[in-house]
Amino acid sequence: MRDPTVNPGLAPPPSAGGVLVAVSGGPDSSALAVLLHEAGVGPLHLAWVRHGFSDDGFAAGVLEALSTRLGCPLHRLTCPPPPTWKPGDAVPEGRARDGRYRQLFACARELHLPVIATAHHGDDQSETRLLQLLRGGDLRALAGIRPVRSGSGVQLWRPLLHCTKSQLRQVLRKAGLGWAEDPTNADLRLRRNRARHRVIPQLRLESDPWWQREPQLGNRAAGAITAIEDRVREHGLRHLVPSLCRNVLLLPRHSLEGLGPALLHHFLEQMAERVVDRECRVTRKHSARVTAELRAGIRSGRWSWGAAGLELSSSWLAVFSSDVLDVPPWQLKDPESDWSGPPSAVWQVRFAAGPRADRHRPIVRTFRSGDRVLGFSRRKGKQWFQVAGVPRMERAHWPVVTLAGDRVWMPGLGVSPPQELGVTFRGLLDPRERLSAVRRRGRDRRR
Repeated sequence: MRDPTVNPGLAPPPSAGGVLVAVSGGPDSSALAVLLHEAGVGPLHLAWVRHGFSDDGFAAGVLEALSTRLGCPLHRLTCPPPPTWKPGDAVPEGRARDGRYRQLFACARELHLPVIATAHHGDDQSETRLLQLLRGGDLRALAGIRPVRSGSGVQLWRPLLHCTKSQLRQVLRKAGLGWAEDPTNADLRLRRNRARHRVIPQLRLESDPWWQREPQLGNRAAGAITAIEDRVREHGLRHLVPSLCRNVLLLPRHSLEGLGPALLHHFLEQMAERVVDRECRVTRKHSARVTAELRAGIRSGRWSWGAAGLELSSSWLAVFSSDVLDVPPWQLKDPESDWSGPPSAVWQVRFAAGPRADRHRPIVRTFRSGDRVLGFSRRKGKQWFQVAGVPRMERAHWPVVTLAGDRVWMPGLGVSPPQELGVTFRGLLDPRERLSAVRRRGRDRRR
């Protein structure tokens, strides 16, 4: 049964150094700011994201009074509606939420605050679980909102999940502070509002068994997910191999053979969250596709979802951040002897010091289709990559060195460089050794 007497005391923030509190002028976020201030958490900054879906000027006075009362600066952020939206349309909840978090994370990084606090409470948790289950969710849906999430160097903290909305309003009454009601919270075209105002009151009225046991079921689901993620994390750390690119995780294809569909789904999600450094949901459709192609022995494929994606080849599974695909062609031509390199790669290059004629000055650049290796005119650069087992995801980031034209030296692929190049690399892995080690591991595993 639910306990209506829960004390709204707060746990300490997950990191020291200050908290950015997301506020809207409503009772929940205002109460959160008051509770954090009373608990001595600081420094505190308030951030108000204005969406423009309605006239939110009603909240300005409330937030100004709150800022003055607590002695906390108020930062006004803007996230305009999509161009196709017009007054009277339903609010695009997902897009508004994504834009709001982008603004909050950017503000926290600018202020060098390690934590963002949001006012999700126990009633929000119940609504979220119900809505996710109605959408066909699984254990993760039943687990609901996590108290702490990390992303982009900032932690997202929800310290009120043990509180109810009525308790938070009582906090404001006790403090003598008012609040503003957002008119969009009454819009029954939004699914969450229908659940809040119609479905959940009916479940409560009927003492529905699921409603009575929902907190306990959610805690059990959260515990099961933690156990799954621990196993998945151990599996990933055991099989990860170094990649040339900063935002790419590379795993041998054979390392996925022991994972069933459910574990593979969680594994892909965890790897995706690791490369984008924030929450990232992988759809069941994508994980089922990967499972089917692994079983069928299909050699290649690439899929993207939001900020992440994956690439399957004959030897590798590469999980990558989408910005890896947008790296423009680069070229390094520097007569100085300092180490340098493109920001997308882990390697660096140093050019030999001293004056050179332009025709003898080496250039380090992106690999181009049609490049041929010096001294091996019959074999294209693509074939060298294939022999060395370099995934396609890495090829756009692999350096080639040239003096002129399309004859190049491809470092790390087993061909000695001509003396006149005068370049030195560091941090550039040997893909042949990497491939050999992975194949040995795969053979040992099958024995």
